[in-house]
Amino acid sequence: MKCENCIQFEKQLKSLKEKMELIQYELAQYKMERYPKKKDRDKDDKDSKTPPKRRVDYSGIDYDYDYGV
Repeated sequence: MKCENCIQFEKQLKSLKEKMELIQYELAQYKMERYPKKKDRDKDDKDSKTPPKRRVDYSGIDYDYDYGV
């Protein structure tokens, strides 16, 4: 036999777990809407008219520049 407090505690625990799952689902939906996947962002960058930024390593080598080698 379980005491009355244990039964109430288990009911509260179950309801809190359900609320937590709902909040996690809503958070995941929000993140998907707010932050698109990387490949979607890259596609948007290709459509823009601005040239891509140059990638310069800390060693000073500009990888986007053609050195004629």
